[in-house]
Formats: sequence, C-alpha cells, structure tokens
Amino acid sequence: MNGLCPHCHALANGGRVEAHPRLMYRGVQQVDATGPEHAGRHHAHFSCSACGTLWIRSYDRWGAAYGMQLNPNQIKL
Repeated sequence: MNGLCPHCHALANGGRVEAHPRLMYRGVQQVDATGPEHAGRHHAHFSCSACGTLWIRSYDRWGAAYGMQLNPNQIKL
C-alpha cells in the first residue's frame, strides 16, 4: 500500500462522511459485546479499489451510521 488516494485522504481528514465511488462493499460483521446497549450494533466493511485502504462504517442498533473510519486491523506492508 503506497498511501491514501485523494478520495480516501478526504475521508481520513473528516472531509466526507459518506463513502466515495471507489469503495467496494465487503460485508457486514455483528459486534460481539455483552450488554443490551450493544445489541444490534454492526460494522460494514469496505476496501478502496484505488489504494487498497480498508474502511469500516459502524451502525448502532437503530441503524444510524457513525461515519467512515479506518479499519484498525489493517495490515500495512
């Protein structure tokens, strides 16, 4: 990975809250957490076709999105 493309750079700096056109949807993961406050929370996973950066969009149990954030489990080579 050679860094962020201009679109991902805008996301990382908080310039955009929505995904850009080169992000590809990779699936949903339910949040493993105990307690009723975490029930129904999930993460949608995306990857950028231009630069390979991995992103997560978190949702609460009512489906409200928290915006895009970098995937903390990203492997950098």
